[in-house]
Amino acid sequence: MRYLLTQALIIKKHPSSENDWYLTLFSPELGKIGALSRSSRKILSRKGNHLDPLNLCTFQLYKKNDRYWITDCKTENPFLEIKNDLERSLLAFTILELLQRTIQEGEENERLFTLTIHTLKQLCSANNELFLEEFKIKLLKAAGSWPDLTLCSACQRRLQPTDTILSDHDGRLYCAICQQLHPSATHEINFQTIRLANYLSLEKEIPPRLKLDRENLFHLKKLTAVFLGQYLHQELLSEKILYMR
Repeated sequence: MRYLLTQALIIKKHPSSENDWYLTLFSPELGKIGALSRSSRKILSRKGNHLDPLNLCTFQLYKKNDRYWITDCKTENPFLEIKNDLERSLLAFTILELLQRTIQEGEENERLFTLTIHTLKQLCSANNELFLEEFKIKLLKAAGSWPDLTLCSACQRRLQPTDTILSDHDGRLYCAICQQLHPSATHEINFQTIRLANYLSLEKEIPPRLKLDRENLFHLKKLTAVFLGQYLHQELLSEKILYMR
């Protein structure tokens, strides 16, 4: 039985009884946890205004028998620039869904927490879909599910800008010579898209003004979607909404 003070991002919330909220939080020290906020649905509740998804807050928690209760909460960053913009909100809620589905309960992950907050701050500064693709790639790389895209999957030769590169439905890349031996490789992919994907996987910050034309962004999304689908084993709901807009 103890009290804890932690910074956390609110991933999700839903009603619990008539007056309570049950929240899913992501903390650098505690990982993903569920916490109950009693009486916070009441109109006069001090905590109620702080408990929106996407808020970065400082929480005082009470823990007993592996269960958490929120005793106090203060918003540090509500990311209003995102919430006041529909397109940025869709990108941000894709990030929240990724966190909900990839983080293990109670698993400390300070590195991913830092990446998440950094990406949300980037979205506050500019509406750029590349920030979301960078987040996906770095998430997959940290999980060991992002492949080396610099080499042909068959002969291991380094791919060159002059190559005609094809990929199969599993995202494997093939040079012009090896394509003949792999008939499943039918999707042509631009070398610049591969180079950008490799760049986004590095521990570097992309310039806020860097943007792709719609065609190259589409190919980059398809590339990341292949490996994300393999990792999650199903499509993201928020991605479907994003593509429908």
